[in-house]
Amino acid sequence: MKMTHKATLILLAGLTLSFPAYAAISTANFHGAMNGWGTDAMTLGSGVWRITILSDGNDASSAFLFDEGGDYDPKWGRGDVVSFATVDTAYNNGGNSLFNETTGKYYTFALGKDPIAYQNSGLVIQETSNNPITVSRSGEESGGVMDPGDPNTISVTLSSSTHSEDIYVRYTTDAWSSSQFAAASGAGTAYTATIPGQSRNTSVEYYAFTTTFASPSHANSDLETLTYNTDGANATYTVSDLGNSWSRPYQTVPGTAVKYLSNGSGGYAFNGSEPTAWICTGTQYQGGGDQATPSGLSLYHKKSTDGSWTETTGSSDSMNGNDEFWKVALVFASHGYVEGDIIQYYFKQTYSSGEATTYIYADAPPTTSLITSFDATAKAAPFSFQYGLIETGSIVTLH
Repeated sequence: MKMTHKATLILLAGLTLSFPAYAAISTANFHGAMNGWGTDAMTLGSGVWRITILSDGNDASSAFLFDEGGDYDPKWGRGDVVSFATVDTAYNNGGNSLFNETTGKYYTFALGKDPIAYQNSGLVIQETSNNPITVSRSGEESGGVMDPGDPNTISVTLSSSTHSEDIYVRYTTDAWSSSQFAAASGAGTAYTATIPGQSRNTSVEYYAFTTTFASPSHANSDLETLTYNTDGANATYTVSDLGNSWSRPYQTVPGTAVKYLSNGSGGYAFNGSEPTAWICTGTQYQGGGDQATPSGLSLYHKKSTDGSWTETTGSSDSMNGNDEFWKVALVFASHGYVEGDIIQYYFKQTYSSGEATTYIYADAPPTTSLITSFDATAKAAPFSFQYGLIETGSIVTLH
């Protein structure tokens, strides 16, 4: 194909000079000893032209070239030996590229990225024992959301268990200004890769790919790729912007009389004579960092032997330093709780400052707490205490 270009005019000392501005090529072809110097069309993907060819004979100096339209104008060649799994340069109007061809092997040739007519371009050859596998992927994020700090395990399914290439998940947290790679491992056709946990309010985009490069690079990742996942567009998820909220049963807020779980007399015991449990959360509402403004609190509670949860709402109680405390009154008789019942509970805290609804549930040990975007996660690990338990000292045993 003849060149397609626009003219760029520059005026210099009364002279008009014209320089061609070449366009990205619209087709690419492979010519070489492997196909009898015929013309085999290449396929474009993510700005890189590729073709895979099966060798039918040994050739220590197998020669090839690329061109755009089948007439070698423009054309690209290395004019030298090309090593496998190495990013080389294919020169505009360069001489034949050479490589060591082995019968029975598959060779994937790549030209790019975004090659421009009559300009040098990137060149890669990757050798595999079989036709390159394809991969599909599925993430563990729920509805496109993950909790802060939670790793995301990506399932990658291979089209064949017989392969010589490596499998990776490439991901970015800054819209591909940079990227990282998570190597996948597994057996047969089932592989997994793990994207590390990210901080709150982070957007993550990812895809799976195969390569024979030992250490794929951000700058040349597309050239170094053999195949991408077959699932279409990249997958995305967001790490929730949770509120900085907590609850610490059987502890007192330093410097205050606020207790996160107490009876009506201000103590920790629930010996049957106290009709109410006061249950509290704290939230950082000022001081910078992960501050949030609480707007509502729900306590979900039940007997340990019950299947359904009951919701009781709370209200703002007090402030101390940078923290605001909300409190719920759990009246035992109102919910049919009797002495001996183990009562389970967790919280839902909402905010007027834009943070995601935050569920607060028990850590291990359960005197501290964790937060999540997901109601089901909190339900699976609630706080608990026994109504009718006699206090011994200042701390009672949690269940």
